[in-house]
Amino acid sequence: MYIDFDQLQNDARIWIYQSDRALTDQECQQSFEALKEFIDNWNAHGSELKASVQLAYNRFIVIGLEEAHHLPSGCSIDASVGVIRNLEAALGNSFFDRLNLLVKTSDSVESKSLKEVKSLIKSETLPPDTLVFDNTITTKLEMQQQWPKEVGNTWLGRYYSQKV
Repeated sequence: MYIDFDQLQNDARIWIYQSDRALTDQECQQSFEALKEFIDNWNAHGSELKASVQLAYNRFIVIGLEEAHHLPSGCSIDASVGVIRNLEAALGNSFFDRLNLLVKTSDSVESKSLKEVKSLIKSETLPPDTLVFDNTITTKLEMQQQWPKEVGNTWLGRYYSQKV
């Protein structure tokens, strides 16, 4: 059962899929429609799941699920991954490349390889207050409060202390 993303409870579980390139507005709309249709029929062992989807910054698909309504099953989670894989094929991009980090600048979102980020930290050209999208968050509340967040406050923060 699809609900508006704003109606999800703060403890709703989320999954974030990061596109390897910026999606066009048309691709975002196409993706939203496909995901909304999927969510309308999404279930676990015959019980409907209460969920939503949001496309953010033309780079992210965020699926939110009210686990208090009904817990997902392994098969239902696999089905959601299958829908994302189908979108990858239709759009000709990847949503599963975990080797890039998206950095928020004043007017855009830039992709950097993790190797490049580590090098930028070491050379002191990426300050610890630079905003990045940490896609390891798991709840809507974390998304609201910590997405994006300062790179120094992510798992990459340890590289700042190693540059001494």
